Amino acid sequence: MVSRFGSILVLTLAAACLGCKGEAPLAYGKSVEAGSAVPLAALLAGDPPPAPGPVVVSGRISQVCRSSGCWFTLVDETGGRQSSVLVDLSPRASFTVPASVVGRRAVVSGFLAGSGDDRRLNAEGLLLP
Repeated sequence: MVSRFGSILVLTLAAACLGCKGEAPLAYGKSVEAGSAVPLAALLAGDPPPAPGPVVVSGRISQVCRSSGCWFTLVDETGGRQSSVLVDLSPRASFTVPASVVGRRAVVSGFLAGSGDDRRLNAEGLLLP
């Protein structure tokens, strides 16, 4: 038999969770201005080519380094041509990410490096809205 206190506690917790809408936003590294993000496919298509300097791009995290969280793969979520880029955290970032972020929408700030299929994004900041 559940005590009256136990019933009240369960009902209170259930009511508190009615307002829950998923996972809380997370931010890593340098501040990211989400409003200036471009979709990954647009950035990689280079139309127009990205200006030299930092970029802010949005997508969805599809893979994370399992050993230390030092990289992840960002994929385009606009529904167009499948585009992806390796986001490297080791050269510029002061953070790593847990594997639990796979599947989350992400906004990344950093610098493009490499070319063609060897293109990667050296991240400085990450926002998981």
